[in-house]
Amino acid sequence: MNLRRCSLFVVLAFGLSLHLSGAAEPEKKPAPADGTKPAPPGEKESGKTAAAEFTDPEEAFKGIPRDVMQDLRPGSRKMEDAVVKASQIVAKNVETKMATLKFTVANIEKFNRDDAPGVTRYRVHGMLEKIRAGGAYFNLNLMAVPDVSEDDKIAKLKTGDKVTFTGKVSNGEITARTTAELHIDLMDAKIK
Repeated sequence: MNLRRCSLFVVLAFGLSLHLSGAAEPEKKPAPADGTKPAPPGEKESGKTAAAEFTDPEEAFKGIPRDVMQDLRPGSRKMEDAVVKASQIVAKNVETKMATLKFTVANIEKFNRDDAPGVTRYRVHGMLEKIRAGGAYFNLNLMAVPDVSEDDKIAKLKTGDKVTFTGKVSNGEITARTTAELHIDLMDAKIK
């Protein structure tokens, strides 16, 4: 008992001395000369948010509770509720971020957007892949809508080609039929 009190006293005394000396506090940057507030962590000094880029679709699963992941297994009676919860987390994790994703071309289709009916765009769908995360299996469904400047490169692609796209994630969600599916869509993507 006496040893515990002594150890606790030493820890408290050490913590107090660190606090009083200022060693425990993080280094502070000086305020900008123009009088604005310094940029919060994760933002550039110019005030623009630094877009986090990811390359592994499984990063979308970060932060999904284990019980929710288990409920995404085929045959789960709680799958519908788990899809809603997991999809919200996936959207927060990936939407509006930049991503560089590799996939094998399943098909390419032309389409016209409602807001630009005279502009023909392409959708490049990746082949469905199976991945495992958190004890559940998912179908991985990747799609890219390339920037119109990439049309010449897209015209040369065919089914089975391996391609790498970099673009902003416009949609990240989990859906479920019999098996849960992770969908990640890139908009205005560039071929690497």
